[in-house]
Amino acid sequence: VDTTNDHHRNPQGAPVSTASTTPIDPAPNRPDSRLYRSTHDRKIAGVCGGIAEAMDWDVNAVRLVAALSILLPGPQVLAYLIAWIVLPTDLEVRAGSLGHATADGVSPAA
Repeated sequence: VDTTNDHHRNPQGAPVSTASTTPIDPAPNRPDSRLYRSTHDRKIAGVCGGIAEAMDWDVNAVRLVAALSILLPGPQVLAYLIAWIVLPTDLEVRAGSLGHATADGVSPAA
């Protein structure tokens, strides 16, 4: 008797595997899995919104952690400012992944 959890029985009683053979895109609406700033879910610069989208986390939880981290000693504000400057927006990431020209007019493939 097969008692593993990855097999079920069909109506005839034969074991049927539930494992999928096709890859599933974990977040089809995200432009890329790398970090970026969100242009549509932003309160200040879109850093927390972009982190939440890229990691598939709740944006309010990311904002809460960021706000509470300000109470701790450390360079959190400096890290946010650096992320604001360094991280591309989601539109720039999409344009780069589609091979479109960037804001400076140069195609990423060139």
